[in-house]
Amino acid sequence: MLSKFESVKSNLKSTQDDSLELLLVQVGEDWVGVRVRQVLHLSRFEPTQLVPAQAHETLAVPPLLGWFGLEKRPVLDFGALLHDTPASPAPLTGQIMLVENERMILGFLIQAAQEIERAKVADLYLLPALIEQMLLRPAVWALWQRRPDELVPLVAPDAAFDPAHRQALLALSRP
Repeated sequence: MLSKFESVKSNLKSTQDDSLELLLVQVGEDWVGVRVRQVLHLSRFEPTQLVPAQAHETLAVPPLLGWFGLEKRPVLDFGALLHDTPASPAPLTGQIMLVENERMILGFLIQAAQEIERAKVADLYLLPALIEQMLLRPAVWALWQRRPDELVPLVAPDAAFDPAHRQALLALSRP
């Protein structure tokens, strides 16, 4: 089995050109990049669309804000995952970014999404495997030098999610 770092390197090698498409998303005051191919859908967040998580659900999965849509998709506080803090109450505005994980579709609440940008692979600084293994969250796998004075962390939303919480969420999602 490949380590996460080796799989990132092989993904980069398998790209047909020398760049990646990145969606820039705002999480709190920070901007991070997410590979476009990981994002299934981006929609405007309306608080009425969210069925709030119950107390026992947030104890099992702390970043869980609630459930979205008829499919009962879990919505997680992306800022809480990246900054390893408890989830905040759902804001009145924002966007939901849907990402496919191994066996389910996860929703991540973000403040905003900017434009899609193309980043040259040569402008990425991959994190050394040792540093990446030490980081449980956030799941930053590289830094992108967007401008000479700006580095943007590149994150894998599904990798930011704790495996134990993933198992609890799968159990909670079953009818």
